[in-house]
Amino acid sequence: MSICQNRGKRKLAELGALTIDLRFLIVQGVIYLSCFGNRALSTDYHKMPLNEYSLVAFVVDSLMPIQSLQHHSYVWVSNNLYEDDSMRLDKFICKSTELSKTEAIQRICAGLVMVNSEIIIDESTQVHENNTIIMNGEKLAARPFRYLLMHKPANTICSNVDGDYPSLFNHLSTQTAADKKSFIENMDELHIAGRLDVDTTGLVLITDDGRWTYNITRPDKHCSKVYRVGLSYGIPAEKAEEVVAQFKDGLQLQGEKQLTLPATLIVISPKEVLLTITEGKYHQVKRMFAAIGNRVLTLHREKIGSIQLDIQEGQWRYLAADEINLFMR
Repeated sequence: MSICQNRGKRKLAELGALTIDLRFLIVQGVIYLSCFGNRALSTDYHKMPLNEYSLVAFVVDSLMPIQSLQHHSYVWVSNNLYEDDSMRLDKFICKSTELSKTEAIQRICAGLVMVNSEIIIDESTQVHENNTIIMNGEKLAARPFRYLLMHKPANTICSNVDGDYPSLFNHLSTQTAADKKSFIENMDELHIAGRLDVDTTGLVLITDDGRWTYNITRPDKHCSKVYRVGLSYGIPAEKAEEVVAQFKDGLQLQGEKQLTLPATLIVISPKEVLLTITEGKYHQVKRMFAAIGNRVLTLHREKIGSIQLDIQEGQWRYLAADEINLFMR
């Protein structure tokens, strides 16, 4: 068993009963990981030499939510990262230097890192902003977190790397910044706070602040998202009030035991509506309209919380301080 798998086995024992069956997810195939400080991945894990222990190690290292495509719901691995201002020591070093995670762990294990005048050799040690962290005699300071807004084009994927479709991160490396600040360093540290499907367009938030992402995507935070939806079948005027009530009362989605949370539907025209939801189930908008016998043709996210999409397709900009502060707690 590898070092990674051993660490995962220990973490599995420490965490006790997880809210997901990791073995099932690997066997079944597809899961999504949004990573904090690591490359965001969207892949078929059954094609990789992983078991449940090495995946736990990866999840614990990533400290971010897992979205199971099989279970169509969000699940979480608890960690105090989101309860206070702590961060793993190896991640702090990566964010303070140009070292890779492997290189950071090597420095830690070699006894070259001190936290508050004490040599630390465990890379998972939680550190805080007010700690004094020294490596090779140099005091480290983490780079500021970054917060971006992008207008996602269709036929791009919410991943750091290209897959069957190009990654929307390609737009970060081109001259498409709305505010002309087009050079992004350490792009592999960034991840997407709330993914969109390949064919869905609109507002995407990008950051390297895992706790901020957590405040947006965690189900019990009830962060609202507004979508403009184009429908295959028109909603007759005489039935519009009934359909609005159905969305408000909650819909029974296929494969789900509970109704969806109350959603706000505004009928703009028979085949165009605005939908506001506070959940993030897999393909939720498409499944909600399927539940009433309709079909989504186009899907466009216009708003997350109070942040409104205000730039052209393919462009991005940095968020203003007041926009960032919306999801700080």
